[in-house]
Amino acid sequence: RSFGSDQSAIEGRWLLGSRRMNQRHWSDAIELWKDIPRGHGRFAAARQEQGRAYESWLVDLWTRSQPSEKVAAEAIQYLKQALATPRGATLAAPDVSIALRLARILLHPTVGRYDEAEEILEQILFGQAANETERGEARRLTVTALLGQDKFDAARRMLETEFVGVPQELFAVVQSLEDSAGRGPESHRRQLGQLQLVATERLVKEAEQLTPEQSTQAEIYLALAYVNAGQANRAAELFNKLHDRVPNSPRVVEAQAECFMQLGRYAQARDLWRQLVGMLRENTPAWYRAKYSLALACFHSNDTAQAL
Repeated sequence: RSFGSDQSAIEGRWLLGSRRMNQRHWSDAIELWKDIPRGHGRFAAARQEQGRAYESWLVDLWTRSQPSEKVAAEAIQYLKQALATPRGATLAAPDVSIALRLARILLHPTVGRYDEAEEILEQILFGQAANETERGEARRLTVTALLGQDKFDAARRMLETEFVGVPQELFAVVQSLEDSAGRGPESHRRQLGQLQLVATERLVKEAEQLTPEQSTQAEIYLALAYVNAGQANRAAELFNKLHDRVPNSPRVVEAQAECFMQLGRYAQARDLWRQLVGMLRENTPAWYRAKYSLALACFHSNDTAQAL
């Protein structure tokens, strides 16, 4: 604010804000950009960058499990004001990315304002301004918004009708469903498991349009879906087939170990975690996670000596 208001000072705010953004000084960047006046050539870009700074700031806080409520409230207020679109109205093209950013924040589990996110995403999907990439993200986020409100039937209809012939989008949805299932209570997990089966069985059928790594991961997701849906024996059959087709795969071993943990089969999980530890390079993050999980499985299976 000490720069003044002439054109060179405004340009200085823009450049210094960009530098602060690159330095991850999110609040400084926001303060610099918010003073760029409407009508200036940098205003539209500054509006977008403020939103990006808020989201980056929040992601940093969430990743480090730091308090984020104040920043989230400030970000939501800013993004809503930036949109300033009447309720039910469609969005202009420059507003779509702002709306998606707002929806992503509203959908984060620490915020959990799923109904508001659904309304915003409807504005994108029912309008004509979004490009296909933006519409794809809006579809994926809408599934999350529906699940957050326990609208399982609506989510199922969307999975069956809106993700036909787009395996990469469907892959992202399946991944999101597994993440959601892992956070929910048992009753919630069963309903999510049924949705996972709808999405993942179709994804596996379209495996030829995925990369080899994605194809293997899709089958892992299918096995996990069977576990979440309460069909553990079917999941075991799939894991046996995966072990035969991709032997010594750390991803398959880890996924099956996590399934056994979820099912309370700690002795079987312990053996797989021990196998995984031997497959990973020592002192890497993945190795430490496997060691921790091995200790946890040992503790739950009353193998106290190994747990220590």
